[in-house]
Amino acid sequence: MPLPKDQTYTIEDIYALPDGQRAELIDGQLYMMAPPNRRHQKILQSLSWCIESYIRLQNGSCEVYPAPFAVFLTADDKTYVEPDISVICDRNKLDDRGCKGAPDWIIEIVSPSSRRMDYRYKYNLYADAGDGESTTDMVFAGHNLIAENGAVLAQSKLFQNGMIVSEIDVERLAGERLKNTSFSAQDQSSYVLVEFDSQQTVPQLTRPIDPAPFVPSDPVHRAQRCSSILT
Repeated sequence: MPLPKDQTYTIEDIYALPDGQRAELIDGQLYMMAPPNRRHQKILQSLSWCIESYIRLQNGSCEVYPAPFAVFLTADDKTYVEPDISVICDRNKLDDRGCKGAPDWIIEIVSPSSRRMDYRYKYNLYADAGDGESTTDMVFAGHNLIAENGAVLAQSKLFQNGMIVSEIDVERLAGERLKNTSFSAQDQSSYVLVEFDSQQTVPQLTRPIDPAPFVPSDPVHRAQRCSSILT
């Protein structure tokens, strides 16, 4: 969550934090980081090991750095992030402090507590680093995602431009916004509204939609549910 203080922070404020406290810095705004849970760390460890093993088997020169690892995406002192996993192939970007510029591959392990930060703030930050190049003219993965309420519905292959397609359950998201206060109203004065006409057709869905989401699909569980209701 952002630190509730009306001022612009710099990387010096990151290194001035007390021992044990972690934060990320985006456009001068400080975002405190909660300690990750056991499941998060287990996934982080497994993914890092798999990527590191593959690179070694291919005799590659890329290096894998799991969090906490400092990434300075921009040249100024107002942005500092710690991706869950950073893969860097250009060793000229590495020094004792971390990585200067965009890593060649960034992985974020999304959890319910971090999805707003990952999908809203950090996703836009990574996207601004560019597809094919970053603010320091280095290779960036260009990983495209379609996500719904924290679940990834479709994603592109790394280093490949192209279009990905999926369906979004808008009514479900509208219901979640009524319950989840992390979705705050944004200033839309700078938005550009583009009107267009579209031929209405019945598309072929690319994802399964359960017509009875509250009814257990497993016959045993369904029988137990019915029994509990009737008795």
